[in-house]
Amino acid sequence: MAQKGKAKCIDIFVWDVNTKEVRAKFNDFHLRAIVYLEFSSDGTLLLTVGQDDDNSLAIYDWMNQRMVANSKVDKSKVNAVAWKSNQEFLTCGAKHVKVWTLQGRNLNSKNGTLGGEGKFDPQLCA
Repeated sequence: MAQKGKAKCIDIFVWDVNTKEVRAKFNDFHLRAIVYLEFSSDGTLLLTVGQDDDNSLAIYDWMNQRMVANSKVDKSKVNAVAWKSNQEFLTCGAKHVKVWTLQGRNLNSKNGTLGGEGKFDPQLCA
């Protein structure tokens, strides 16, 4: 029986497309919804973005079924994510562009700039 007032985390499944065998399952972080799932270029890491108040992200070593790192992104909606390498990725959205660096279990972000006259145009893709 579920505890009153306790939110349930969203399930994430990774499965083998040929055998339909579940290879990994996570349900220990995101609440409400997951809006983005993106595998790193070599397929070893899975980046997810949730729909909580901070649009939080998590990075999983899905083959070993463990979360590597997580962080709040921004109060405004995240519109896109893109990996550059297994250590770098980008998030962008209605009011932000951030370049992220993953070092071990640590995540660091730097705000990106788009030039211009002090006006920020929402970014829709990365």
